[in-house]
Amino acid sequence: MLDAFQPMKDWATEDDSKRILSIIEANMNKEEHQARFCAVKYANALFQFSDISSKYVCLMTVADEKLEIREEAKRGLTFPTARALEENSAAKKESMLPDFAKLLEMITVKSRSSQTRAEELHLKPTFGKAFIMGFPSEIFIHMLQFFRRLLITSADPDVIIEESSNEYEIQQFVFTPSTRTKVKAWLRNMWELDNQIDNEQKTLSR
Repeated sequence: MLDAFQPMKDWATEDDSKRILSIIEANMNKEEHQARFCAVKYANALFQFSDISSKYVCLMTVADEKLEIREEAKRGLTFPTARALEENSAAKKESMLPDFAKLLEMITVKSRSSQTRAEELHLKPTFGKAFIMGFPSEIFIHMLQFFRRLLITSADPDVIIEESSNEYEIQQFVFTPSTRTKVKAWLRNMWELDNQIDNEQKTLSR
């Protein structure tokens, strides 16, 4: 039983991880709030911050009606400190951050099924709820905020974004000209890599 509260990387196989994630995702939308809380709690306890699936669970529950679920989801979306990122980089360990492109790809895939559910909901009374790309607007806003922080931190690991920082503070005091330059370079590199992969795939398909 003790293993259930230890990080997955210490004891689980890849198949174990997939089965557990399937159970977590099946419970994060249950009507019973206890099931939703356990889902996000285990997503945080078992998986590292860099795991994109656990980040997806936190993003989907960060606007839950229950305070304890919202707080646990926010805890799972809290970035490592700049010092922790620096020490991890110096030790040449695997990145502590989720892969921006892979997480974005996962969100895009998930949004397709979410859009189908949203269309079904539109056939019923939704009490004024708005949906963007199939996600409730409250969740979509949190997604944009998280991706912005992930983009900045991925491009400039030295930047310090306090958890209490709001979007205005990030724009005024964090997103400095130096960081902005690094973000542009990071995006340019991502764009070039994406084009390179596309060209290689086209070559192989000939």
